[in-house]
Amino acid sequence: MMMVAASVNAMADDYEYLTFEGSEGTLSMAAKGLTITFDKGQMTVVNGNESHTITLSTLSKMYFSNTTGISEAETTPGDTQVEVYATSGMLMGKYDSLDDAKGHLRTGVYIVKSNNKTFKIAVK
Repeated sequence: MMMVAASVNAMADDYEYLTFEGSEGTLSMAAKGLTITFDKGQMTVVNGNESHTITLSTLSKMYFSNTTGISEAETTPGDTQVEVYATSGMLMGKYDSLDDAKGHLRTGVYIVKSNNKTFKIAVK
């Protein structure tokens, strides 16, 4: 058992992100410093101040990668107002531009609404 745990840890060190996919959506978190706990059918993943709880029955897969799995969004005009949401759906704020929003957000994955477009961004 110790050999298996050491093997998984060595492989995890080769990747930047751990991605969770399921019926509630996709979530990518930095793998370094990530802790995972399980309790009563729930998995809680924590990295620094970022914490997410995932119902295990909704989880279809999780995997390590060197990208968040989210491609960079099309650039919106500099003066286009955007609304930024956490992956949980909570409104993080309204900003005068995408660049302004990125300057105020912590590292993580967010959903952005701009005019008639909705897309995901990863702030590093």
